[in-house]
Amino acid sequence: MKKLKALSWKGRGTGGARCTAEVGQPIRGYRIHSKANFNPHFTSSTDGTIPTVSWISFDGDIYWVELSKAPGWPRTIRVTQNDVDGVRFTSKADDDD
Repeated sequence: MKKLKALSWKGRGTGGARCTAEVGQPIRGYRIHSKANFNPHFTSSTDGTIPTVSWISFDGDIYWVELSKAPGWPRTIRVTQNDVDGVRFTSKADDDD
């Protein structure tokens, strides 16, 4: 498992907008859509809280972005290689093989 400091990808359903996650910083460009709201207890945040990125990892197939707890936001975002291709991302933090 590789740990990354930052990751950028093309957000789905955002018209190709760029999403950026950097450890210790608020996530940027990622949008929550009501269509993705499959859990009736998962509601949009009314206070505008944007979660901070806790960690980013790559397991060889999928990039995983974990967020701090914030109302209306998922705890983990799954990003595929197809979403990352063509978008530049920054250096890795360390390897945990």
